[in-house]
Amino acid sequence: MDPVTAFSLAAGILQVVDVSSRALAHCRELCRDGSLAEHRDTIEVTDALVATPRTQDDIEIVTLSSKCTKVAEDLLAELRKLGLEQSGLRHAITKTVRVMRRKAFLAEKQGLLEKYRRVLETRIFIRLDTRSLKTTQDIQSLEQGVQALALGLEQGHVTVAQLLANYHRQLHEHIDRKLDSHAKAEDDRLTRTRLLDSLFFPEIVAREEQIAEAFDGTCRWIFDSLDDQESKTRPWSDFRNWLETENGVYWISGKPGAGKSTLMKYVMNKDHTSQLLANWERGTDLIVVSFFFWTAGTALQKSCTGLLRSLLYQIATQWPELANLVTSPTKESRDVIEASSSWNPLKAWTDQGLLSLLNRFLNEKPANISVCAFVDGLDEFVGDEEYLLHMVELFNQSPQCKICVSSRPEQAFRQEFRLCPQLSVQDLNREDIQQMAAGRLIPSLQRHSNLKTEGDIDLLLDELIEKASGVFLWLDLMIKDLIRGSKNGDTFEELQLRLARTPDTINGLYAHMLQKLDPLYVEECVHYCRVLITAEELGLQAPISLLTFAMAEREPWNHLVDFDLAYFAESGFNSVCQVLETRLTSRCGGLLEIENHQHKTLDQEATVQYFARRVDFVHRTAMEYVQKAYAISPVGSSALLEAKALVARGIIGTLALSDTGYNLYRFQFLPNALMDSMLAISTMSSSGAPSDNDEPAKSLQIGLVEQACQTLQNLYTFRDPNPTKKLFFDDPTFVDRFVACDSEYPRLLNSGLSIAALFGCHHYVQSCLSTGNFPADRVPDLLKAALGGFERLIRNRSPSYFFSFIPSVLTIQAILRYTVDLDPNHYSTIESLRLRPNTYCTLWGRLFYLLIFSYHIGLSASSTMQQECTDTKQKFTWCCLEVTQQLLLIGANPNTRLVLEVEIFMKPSVSLARCWMDLSPLGLLDQWEIENAELEACLRSAGGVHHKRIRFVKIGKHWYPVNDIQSQRLNQVLDDLDAEKRAFIWILGSEYGGLDPNTDALRSVLKCIAENDTIGFDEMTADINSWEESF
Repeated sequence: MDPVTAFSLAAGILQVVDVSSRALAHCRELCRDGSLAEHRDTIEVTDALVATPRTQDDIEIVTLSSKCTKVAEDLLAELRKLGLEQSGLRHAITKTVRVMRRKAFLAEKQGLLEKYRRVLETRIFIRLDTRSLKTTQDIQSLEQGVQALALGLEQGHVTVAQLLANYHRQLHEHIDRKLDSHAKAEDDRLTRTRLLDSLFFPEIVAREEQIAEAFDGTCRWIFDSLDDQESKTRPWSDFRNWLETENGVYWISGKPGAGKSTLMKYVMNKDHTSQLLANWERGTDLIVVSFFFWTAGTALQKSCTGLLRSLLYQIATQWPELANLVTSPTKESRDVIEASSSWNPLKAWTDQGLLSLLNRFLNEKPANISVCAFVDGLDEFVGDEEYLLHMVELFNQSPQCKICVSSRPEQAFRQEFRLCPQLSVQDLNREDIQQMAAGRLIPSLQRHSNLKTEGDIDLLLDELIEKASGVFLWLDLMIKDLIRGSKNGDTFEELQLRLARTPDTINGLYAHMLQKLDPLYVEECVHYCRVLITAEELGLQAPISLLTFAMAEREPWNHLVDFDLAYFAESGFNSVCQVLETRLTSRCGGLLEIENHQHKTLDQEATVQYFARRVDFVHRTAMEYVQKAYAISPVGSSALLEAKALVARGIIGTLALSDTGYNLYRFQFLPNALMDSMLAISTMSSSGAPSDNDEPAKSLQIGLVEQACQTLQNLYTFRDPNPTKKLFFDDPTFVDRFVACDSEYPRLLNSGLSIAALFGCHHYVQSCLSTGNFPADRVPDLLKAALGGFERLIRNRSPSYFFSFIPSVLTIQAILRYTVDLDPNHYSTIESLRLRPNTYCTLWGRLFYLLIFSYHIGLSASSTMQQECTDTKQKFTWCCLEVTQQLLLIGANPNTRLVLEVEIFMKPSVSLARCWMDLSPLGLLDQWEIENAELEACLRSAGGVHHKRIRFVKIGKHWYPVNDIQSQRLNQVLDDLDAEKRAFIWILGSEYGGLDPNTDALRSVLKCIAENDTIGFDEMTADINSWEESF
C-alpha cells in the first residue's frame, strides 16, 4: 500500500474513532440526563429570548426582536425533538444518530441566534438617549460606569466589548476597595471591643444603682430658673443656667446624709438635663459621663483608676473613635488592648496611661464633640486629693467641656471650688424633707396608730422635719423607727417621746441605735462591722456578700475542706444562709443592710442569690462612726485576726463554688478573688504590724494557705478527673486562669510555696524554707516570684498602706536568708512600674526601686488613714533597711543605675517637658524626697554616691540629648522651685508638677536644650542600654 493511501486510511480510521467516541459520549449523556448539556444551555438562552418583553416604542428593536424570536422558536423546537422521551440504551442510540445528523443545522441556527442577540443588545445600548439622561434627575442616581458606557456608545468612541471590559475592571477595583474598607472596619470594631473590655469592670455602675431614687416629687427645685433679684437672696447658683450656657465646674456640697448622691442621680437620669445641655453647645454631639465614688466599695469604686476607666469606657461607647487615640501613641496602650481578650492584671491600665488617654481625648476631640461629666462623692475618694482635683481641672480647662461634682464641704474642696457656681443641699431641701416625711409617715400612722386628730400628725411631722436639719439619712432612719413604733401600737405621746429621745445628729442617732441593742448582741454586731471595715481597708476587688459570711461558718467550711459540693445545693446550706441573714439583721440594729437582689435561676438558686446579696453599712457615716467608736484598725488585735480569717475563708469558699458550675465570677475576675483571699491571709497579725514572731497569725496563715492550695488542686481535678498533669501548678494554663500572671510566671509558680511567695505569705514561706527541703537552685525563681507579687501589689491595690506592703518585704527578706550564689548585680530587661520600659536594670536595682516607691506611696496613703499605727511605718522602714543591708553584704553595687521617666506640667492639662534621667539609689531618695537617715548611711558606708543626671528631654514632639551642663542647670531649676510651685502629684508612671507658667529660668533651660540635635526613640533606648556604670 502506497504511503498516501495508508495515510488516508489512518486518517479515516481516526475520524471514525473520534466520531464514535463523541457519539458514545452523547449517548451516555442522553441516557443519564435525557438531553445534551450544550442543548440545555441553548434552550435556556432561547427560552429567555422568547420570553423577553416586547416594546412598541422603537420599531427597529421590535422588528429585530421578532426575527430573533422566530429563530429561537425554530431552534427550541428542534432541540426538544432531540431530547430523550424514553429511557433505555436503544432510544439513546437512536437519538445520538439524529443529533449527529442535525448538528450542522443546529450550529447554523445557534450562530444566527447569537448574531441576532449581539445586534439586539447593541441596538438597545445605542438607543439610550443620553441627552435626555443629562437633563433628568435620574442621571444623579446612575452608576458612573453605566453613564460612561452610554456616553461612549453614543459618541462611537469605543466598542461594546471595550466598554464592558473597562466596566468590569472598574467593578473589580470597586469590589477590592469595598473589601479593604470592610476589613479595616472589622479591625476597627475589634479594636474598639478590646478597648471596652480593657476598661470595663463589674462594679462600673454598681454604686449608682444602689443609690435610692428620689422620693416622688422631690429634687425638682434643681431645675428652677433664678432671675437676677432672686439670685441675690437665695444661697445658690443657677444650676439650670449652668447647664444651658456655662462651662467650668459646678459644685454641689452638703452635710453627710443630706441627699447629695440622690440629687446627682436624679439630675443624671432626667431628660430635662439632656434638653438643657442641648442648648449649651448647639450643633455639637453631646457626650455625658458620670462616676459615683464609694469609700465602702471595691478598690476601683474609690480610686482614680476606677474613675478614669469608667469615664473612658462611657466615652468609648458614645464615641467609638476613641480607639484611634489608643492604637498609636504608647506601647502600654497597645499592650492593654492586645491583652484584653485574656485578662491579665500585670498588663492592666496604669493611672498614667488612663490619664494620658483622657487628656488626649479632651484636647484633641473634634470640634463637633462637647462633654459634660458628673462625679459624685469626691470626699469618698481614697488617695491623693491633689491628683483628684487635677483630673477635675482637666475638664475645667478643656474646650467645650464642663463638670458637675459633689462632696461634703471639706476644706480642700471649699478652697478649690470657692469661685465656682455652687449650692448647698441642706439649705434647699426643706420642701423635699417635708414631702418625703408626709408621704412615707402619714399612711403608716393612719393605718397603725390611734392618733387623735390630723393636728397630732402635723405636729409630729413639724418636730420631725425640724430635727432632721436637712439630713435625709437621719430622716429615713427616724421614719423607720416611728413606723415601727406605730405598728407596735404606740400612742401619740409615746411617738413624741421616741422622737424626743433620739439625738438630732447622725452620729448621735448611731449611738442611740447601738444603745437600744440587746447587750448580748453588741459584740456580734461589732464583729460583723469589723469584717466589713477590714475588707474596705484591704481594698478588696470584690464586695462582701451574704454568701461570703456563710462560707466562713463552721459547717459550710468543713464541707468545703472535704470538697463536698453536693452539700451546697441542699436545703441544709440554704438554712445556714437564712439563719445568718436573720442574725445580721437583728444583731446590727439597722447599721448594716443586705441588698435584696433576687436572681432567678434554675439550679443552685439559693447559692447564686446569696452571692449577689451584698452586705454593707447603711451609709458611709455609719462605718465611720463604728470605726471611731470601737477603735477598729487594720492592724494590731486578735479580733482583727479573726476578721481577716473570716474574709479569707469566705472568699476561698466562693472561689471554689465559682468554678464548679455556679458561675459566681466572670472568667477574667477569678484571679481577683484569689488575690483578695491571699491579701487577707498575708496581712494577718495578732498584735501590731505583721512580723515573724507572731505564733497565732503564723499558725492561722499556714493553715489557710494550705487550704487555698488544696482548693485549687480540687478544682483542677474536678475540671478534669484525668488531667495530663498530676498537680495544678504543673499546668501553666490552670495557673494562668486563677493567678493571671504574665508569660514568665507560670514557669516560676511551680509549687504551693512559690504561690505563697507571690502573695507575700511570709509565715508560710519561712516555715517551708526552714525545713531545708526546698531545692537551693530554685530559690532564685522563688525570689523573682516574690518580686513580681510585690510589684503587682503596688500596681493594683488602692489605697496602698504600709501594713499591706510589709508581708511582701518580709517574704523577700526570708528568701534572701536562704539564697546561695545569688548575683544581685545581674542585669535583665524589665518593664517595671515607673522605671523606663524595656531598659536594663539589676535585680538589686529593681528591688531597691520597689522598696522606695512603696515607701513613698505608703506615706501618701497613710496620711489619709489615721488608724494606721506609727509602729507600722517604723516596721516597714526597718524591713527596707534590713533587705538593703542583706543585698549589700552579698555584693550589691550601691551605685547601680536606675532609669526614671519624669513628666513636668506647666498646667494640669499641658505637658511642658518629659525627661529621662538616670539615678543612683541615693539619687532616687533625693528625687522622691525620702528622708531616711539610716538608709542613706547604709548606702554611703558601702560606697554609694549621689547621682542624678537628666539624659534626654522631650519638648513638643521631639527628643533632645542633654549634656552635663544642661542637666545640672535643669536639675538646679527644679530643685529651686518652692514646694507650692512644685506641688508634685505622684502616680504610677510619671511625676506631675504644677509649675508657675512664669518660671523664666525653666523656660530658658528648655530653650537651650531645644537647640541640640534631635534623637530618635530607638537610639535613646540603645544608648541607655549601652551605658557603663560610671558612677
